[in-house]
Amino acid sequence: MSPLRVLVTGASGLLGSEAVARLSSAGHRVLRAVRAAPRGADEVRWHTGVLALGEPVDVVVHLAGEPLTAGRLTGAHLRRVRQSRVDATGALVRALAAQASPPAAFVCASAVGLYGHRPGEVLDEESAAGTGILAELCQAWERAAATAEQHGMRRVSLRFGVVMSPHGGALARLLPLFRAGLGGPLAGGAMVQPWISLDDAAAIVLRAVEDQHLRGALNAVMPEHVDNATFTRLLARAVHRPALLPVPAIALRARFGRVADEMLLASCDARPRRLHALGFSFRHPTVEAALRDLIPSATPQE
Repeated sequence: MSPLRVLVTGASGLLGSEAVARLSSAGHRVLRAVRAAPRGADEVRWHTGVLALGEPVDVVVHLAGEPLTAGRLTGAHLRRVRQSRVDATGALVRALAAQASPPAAFVCASAVGLYGHRPGEVLDEESAAGTGILAELCQAWERAAATAEQHGMRRVSLRFGVVMSPHGGALARLLPLFRAGLGGPLAGGAMVQPWISLDDAAAIVLRAVEDQHLRGALNAVMPEHVDNATFTRLLARAVHRPALLPVPAIALRARFGRVADEMLLASCDARPRRLHALGFSFRHPTVEAALRDLIPSATPQE
């Protein structure tokens, strides 16, 4: 296809930097939205709803947002998260709509947290949203992104699972503990947690940018569904250490507050039904395959 001009927010983050690299490798012209004054021709000032675009862009990939797990989910932290995800998304859409030539597509991050705690259920993009702080936040986030459709933009909401990389995110935080032999299942390990490798997550962003027929919600998760106990066993085997120190729920709640029940202890068996229908090919369809590539010392499962 012809090269596209793509504006990316959150371009310096874990997923953003990988998405920028993937888009650039595919031949697209990538512009990075920055808060400070632009330092080069590939940067665009974006701050409090003001977007200084010199030329029109074809697609916007919106990945910016304050992380939920930056600490305890206090009222102040939750307000910052909502402002950085819901309010900022709405403001960005309005700024794009005000351009002389608005983009044709708006690709926005979301999360499988939208489904809430659903033990025993298999969930796909047609499943109803759940309840709770995180589920309600994700619903509001997607509603803000969906306003792009009112201005003629194709909108895609990518419901990411836990993005797996040794360089950031959950896996990077777990690796030192497991390498020290201090890993263990969370609260018995029965909860199903959807994962996606960073490589596949960036490939899905690229697909959403390029596929002009793709609209609506998309579960960006690997096909394999594993519970926390299985993931713990696989990670411990990958670093050649035992995982004998279970983490009780009370310790997680003491450390993270309300977010523990909705992110760390929730069970969400989300499946990539639409990606399968699109014929998307996962580089890492299983946790074991991802760990084998991401951790050099990992050994195949027996």
